This record gives sequence, structure tokens and C-alpha cells, in this order.
Amino acid sequence: MKKANYLILAANLIALPLYAQSTDYSIGAGVGIQQSIYKGIDNTTSPFPLVGYEGEHFFIQGVTAGYQLRPASASSNLIFKVMYDFKEFDPSDSDNAQMQLLNKRDNAVMAGVGYKLKTAVGIFQADALTDVSDEHNGSSTRAMWTIPFPNGRWGFNTTVGYNYSNGNYNNYYYGVSAQESVVSGLASYDLDWAGSFFTNIQSYWMLTQNLSVGGGITYTLYDDEISDSPMVDDDETLGVNMSVTYRF
Repeated sequence: MKKANYLILAANLIALPLYAQSTDYSIGAGVGIQQSIYKGIDNTTSPFPLVGYEGEHFFIQGVTAGYQLRPASASSNLIFKVMYDFKEFDPSDSDNAQMQLLNKRDNAVMAGVGYKLKTAVGIFQADALTDVSDEHNGSSTRAMWTIPFPNGRWGFNTTVGYNYSNGNYNNYYYGVSAQESVVSGLASYDLDWAGSFFTNIQSYWMLTQNLSVGGGITYTLYDDEISDSPMVDDDETLGVNMSVTYRF
């Protein structure tokens, strides 16, 4: 099954209407259309659930759950979190004969620590996560800045950030082992630390006090170390999404 990586998207979709009103629980659904970075795989369309809870310390935002050391209203916080990484590669999804001979790369569960700082001009977030599901035993770091633009019943957020992952993570998803090279004919490829720049604009519109709809677009630009992989077709991807959320 084709899936896109919705970690940032799911978090933004849950968090957006929180600027418009303060509630504890939310539930909803969305659909995303994402360009694939892999050779022989076209745009992928995937539905995804949206579940949110914001407590004094514990929270759920889409595919992320965590515990904040300080109350949620604090201007700065240290956060322990766990999240589901949707990233995967299924050879059967590609129409490239060589790519079809590679090993499957599965999703992983990542856990670690993060930091959040609220300022007058936006929210800074950073985290360091490692694989706890024994899929690739890789690590990834992320830093991003989000600026909200609320305007009554509607508004939008704009986010810019950078993901940086180690060799275990990158080789699992973009590397070609010597054995795979012999089988597929693709050149063997080994990566070290590399990452991607991303920017996202996510909007919302409150139809009622509880019901909202949203939509957005995400642009990702990958480092040369990733885009030079024999598995990769381009150095940039674009994704769009739509969602419906109900807040209790």
C-alpha cells in the first residue's frame, strides 16, 4: 500500500484550530496527495485519521503522543514523545524493473525528547528521535518554526523547518546495499547524515464552534546526499491535503 510521510502534516492539522479555540479533544479525517521521491512511483493518495487531545501535560497530536514536563500553557517546555513514522518503500509500488528487485523498507516507531518555545512571533520546536521498533535503528533530528495567523473563524499557519537523519536511517530508506546492487543492477549507495528542508502552509475555517475544515500544501527539498541515491527520482516533492475536524 502506498503511503506518504504525514508526520508534520498530521501535527499541523490537529494544532491549527487550537489557535482559534481551546478544547481538549478532537477527532477527524483527512486525505493527502503526495509526490513520491522514489523512482517509478507516481503521486500517492492516502486517507489518514486525525485524533487530538491536549491535557495539562499529556497530549496526542495525530501520530504523535507525548508528555510535557511543564503545563501546556508554559512558554517553554521539555517534551518526551513517541511518534509513528509513515515513511516506507514497497518495491511492488514501483513500475521500475530495477526498483522492484530491492528490499522492502517498512514504517518505524520513533521516540525521544523535544523542546518547544512559544514567543510573540511564533513557536519554535526541536526534537531528537530514535527508532524503538527495531526497523532500522536510526536517529533523526528536526527543528521548525511555526507562525500562526488567526483571523476570527479562519486562519492559517506557516511552518519552515529542517529534518536531519543519521546513516542508519538514511541507508534504510535510500541506500542500496552491495547485495541489492548485484540483484537489481542499481549502483550500490551508502549514506551518512543528510536531511531535507520543508515548508508548509496550513489553513482552517471554523464552520461551527466545533466543526472545522482545513487544507494545506507542503514543499520538501532533499539534500544532495539523498537525491543522488539510485532509488531517488528527484530532489523535491510537493504534497497537498484536506481535512475535517470535530472538537468536543
